Amino acid sequence: MGSTIWMLAQATPPELGAQLERIMWAQTVMAVVMVITALAVLVAAAAVLLLVRRAMDRVDEAKNQLIPHVTPVLNRASTVADDVGHITAGFRDNADDVQEAVQDLLDRSRGAVGSLEERVRRFGLVLEVVQAQAEDLLMDAAAMARGAQTAAQALRQEKDARLRTVRRRYNDPTGQD
Repeated sequence: MGSTIWMLAQATPPELGAQLERIMWAQTVMAVVMVITALAVLVAAAAVLLLVRRAMDRVDEAKNQLIPHVTPVLNRASTVADDVGHITAGFRDNADDVQEAVQDLLDRSRGAVGSLEERVRRFGLVLEVVQAQAEDLLMDAAAMARGAQTAAQALRQEKDARLRTVRRRYNDPTGQD
């Protein structure tokens, strides 16, 4: 993929090649930033899940210690555990949503890169056609200019010949050539 863009950049005029190279670098930087962002989100999600799991383990341990002593405390601990379960489920749902969003972004970026490569390829083809048309137009203009120059020169020579003839007749009193 990168080598195709590089080869296209080498085959185009320098100013367009520089623009294509900047596009290539921008795409690379964008891909690296997306990967780093995705990794950071995954690490943060894993850390949150680890903390929630530790919290759940501690709640369960406290519940087991309090059950034999006090029934009301046991009921309250059960309620807290249920709340923690809901929070954990919310965190898991959020983590799943984040993971889906990251995956969606990665898929979109891959699609955008493919689309951009296709556009760059098409643009290169358009440039080839434009260059060929420009060359044909310049050749036609040069041929037309040469034809106009040749016609003007021929008319000038014809005028000069007529002028010489008139001068000869004017300078010759007998009227003979």
